[in-house]
Order: sequence, then C-alpha cells, then structure tokens
Amino acid sequence: MDVVGAMDVAAKSGNFRSAVDALNKGDLNAAGRHLFGPGNEGGNRGFFAEVVDQRNEKAALLFRDSYYARIREALDRIDQMQTTSATGEYDK
Repeated sequence: MDVVGAMDVAAKSGNFRSAVDALNKGDLNAAGRHLFGPGNEGGNRGFFAEVVDQRNEKAALLFRDSYYARIREALDRIDQMQTTSATGEYDK
C-alpha cells in the first residue's frame, strides 16, 4: 500500500470526514481526535490508526508529520502577526 492506498482509506473514513468538518469549523482539538485518536481515553483510534491497520505505516507517518508541520507553521505565523502588530511593524 502507498499514499494512493491511504487516500482510498481517507475517502472511506468517517474519521477523516469528521476531521475535515472540524477543521472547517476551526476546531483543531476535535480534528486532532478524529485524525489521531483521543489519546489515553481508549475507544476510537482515529484516521491515523485506520491507515496503519491497512499496513501503510509509512503513509500514516508522512501524513502525521505533514499535518503537525502545517499546524506549527500556522501557529508561527500567528505569533509573528501578534508580535509585529504589537510593535506596529506588521507587514504582510
């Protein structure tokens, strides 16, 4: 299985659809639960586990790393905007 196979899992995954819906609503916590599971609470393990269950660990890890890299980039941009607006030096 490869990235295309992981995309097939995403197309059929209720967790993936729920995560996209949560992201559209701006709810990063809910999106994270649907993508990666609720942590130590047990129960639903999320989209990541669905991809791993299809013996596609590499695609699952690539997805996870990419997702968290985009979150970090967004948070860095927010920090930069807050810093520059506080100093009056905001520049798009």
